[in-house]
Amino acid sequence: MDDSDSVLRNAGFGVLVSGLDAIRSGYYAPYPQATYQFLSAMSTSTSSGVYFATHDPLAESKHFSYALDDDDYLSLAVDAIPPNAGVAFSSISSGGKLAVNYPIVLAATSSDWYDSAELYRAWVLSEASWTQQGPLATSGKSPEWLRQTTTWVNSHWQQNDIFNLTGGDPNVLLPRMLEIVDRFGLEPGQLAMHWYEWDQLGYSADDEYYDECPDEVTCGFDTHYPTYFPERKNFSVALDAMHEAGVKILPYINGRIFDEAVDEWTSFGEPNAVKSLINQTVLVDDQSVPAADLSLDEESYGSLAQFAVMCPATDYWQTTIADTVNEIVTRLETDGVYIDQIAAAGPYPCWDPTHGHPLGGGSHWVDGYKEMLASARAGAGSEAALMTESNAEPFLEGVDIFLTLVGFQENLATTSTEHIVPVFPAIYGGYVYSAGAMFYHSDMDDDSDVFCARLATQLLYGAQLGWMSLGGRDNQDPYMGMLDVMMDPAHDDEIEFLRTMSRARSTLTDYFVDGRPTRDLSVALTSVGVAKGEAVGRVATKRIAPSAVRRVLRNVHVHTHEHEHAHEHAHGHEHEEHDQDHGLVTLGLEYDAVATQGWIAADASSMVLLIVSVEKAASSLDASFSFSSTAAGLSESDEYGVSLLDLATGEEVPVSTCAGAEISGTVEIGPRQALAVKVVAKTSNRD
Repeated sequence: MDDSDSVLRNAGFGVLVSGLDAIRSGYYAPYPQATYQFLSAMSTSTSSGVYFATHDPLAESKHFSYALDDDDYLSLAVDAIPPNAGVAFSSISSGGKLAVNYPIVLAATSSDWYDSAELYRAWVLSEASWTQQGPLATSGKSPEWLRQTTTWVNSHWQQNDIFNLTGGDPNVLLPRMLEIVDRFGLEPGQLAMHWYEWDQLGYSADDEYYDECPDEVTCGFDTHYPTYFPERKNFSVALDAMHEAGVKILPYINGRIFDEAVDEWTSFGEPNAVKSLINQTVLVDDQSVPAADLSLDEESYGSLAQFAVMCPATDYWQTTIADTVNEIVTRLETDGVYIDQIAAAGPYPCWDPTHGHPLGGGSHWVDGYKEMLASARAGAGSEAALMTESNAEPFLEGVDIFLTLVGFQENLATTSTEHIVPVFPAIYGGYVYSAGAMFYHSDMDDDSDVFCARLATQLLYGAQLGWMSLGGRDNQDPYMGMLDVMMDPAHDDEIEFLRTMSRARSTLTDYFVDGRPTRDLSVALTSVGVAKGEAVGRVATKRIAPSAVRRVLRNVHVHTHEHEHAHEHAHGHEHEEHDQDHGLVTLGLEYDAVATQGWIAADASSMVLLIVSVEKAASSLDASFSFSSTAAGLSESDEYGVSLLDLATGEEVPVSTCAGAEISGTVEIGPRQALAVKVVAKTSNRD
């Protein structure tokens, strides 16, 4: 490889890593936590690439990795613990063989990552178990109100999982939400809220949380799972008032871990928890694992409470979470439930023979969560939305919307050595909703263009906007509470930009929900009046905000026992590691002052090329585009009608008609403006 080459990582929405130094840092990720099953390596100098994938329709547990050696040769790899790992061959019912039942696929591609996404989409839509219900438009899986939602906030989440003590109190949250409803000025049904600490979490029924909790281990967020009831005093009063204001509400629960301090732990938690195999010796059979050879997989977060990871294949855990979801939705009358960690935390192999699954690896991790989510959906009903953290693909069958904080944690600028690309929506456009990115107080207070850049990237990559925290905790760094800065009249312009992004999302709903992103379409930015081909007028739009927060997960193995257990957390959301050797680090953020992305309609009859300027003090620029209808994925036609859509006003103005396959033009874009070039295939005159 050389410095012009790149590698595509299967993390979040997709991360493109360019240049030898960046590639040399390597990559090792469990799947599912890695969000899809391929890696790509691409060479700009030879206009070629390689697609490396597992076409596994059952999503068995595995790891993807790449490494660059001292001679700059790249290796791409996948490894897996198979089902029945450690069991003597003679006792395995499949005939004495350990096997993974899926092919490893290699294919030659171009130097464009989009070609690999196309290859994978063709396979995954036809063969994978999680896509067989069909797209959102025909499956009826998700509630209709999700289609209208544009923007999210949360009650008071704070990085490091150490929360403000009052943020979940209904009496505190309700006035904050009503302020935000008035401030944002969105249409009813466009705003949704993710509610933490809605439940008692160990404090008294009289709500004396602040006085009677001796420490954060005893009470508060990340304690007492999976006991969530009763709800806090005045929960229903606040919920009804927020519903009246047009806000959709999803309370938080955790779908993966069990607090070992609760009374139910010994009788119910421990027997159904994941068990690792301490001694890597050959087992006589799959029913004779000595208890002394098994140990719990345990984790701890900001509360410092001790948690055990639960085995999703057990009936107990499936029923416990499904019943909790059912009660929240049906008795409390919420609009759905957020179930934490399911699509974000990689699988643990489990060797507990009482759980009824093949020992070690295989598909039992995903199969168990599928059963859990199916039961939760059946109990909650068709109008409730189920949401989970991150966007690992096999869980889209059971959830309606992914919280994509991990998807947006890398650099946003398209010329950064490591930056996000919309691989996941290119594969799964039309099949699932996504929402959310991490926002910080400094995004407005230090450099408000950063706030706008985060919103613009969410829009361009098809995610519902926002997920700003209304609480936060100011003794934690970085501070995430944004209520004060969002309410500050000094930031009226930023709130107006949020409204513009919301209107754009609403106007282009059919593209963002049912369509999918196009490949990168050439847009040249020049000073106004300068011809596209003149180098002197070209404008570079990459910006660096050195104090802006970017959260990046290092590639590590976490050692949870005396033996090595390769496991990473991607909890850019609720949970992250606190060991500085493998935690999340804070860096500057790179973004594009003018960002672009195309979206193609589900039937390929039309497309939009979005162009968004995020800088408040920017000069107007000419944005010149030139691409073929084939590159954009449009239906073949003799002519294409081109119009300009102002996404702030919804006004559409016809621009031109392009004969043949080449579509080109120039539009002027001003400071903090959002435009869409709409292209429609006209009726073909061909036989």
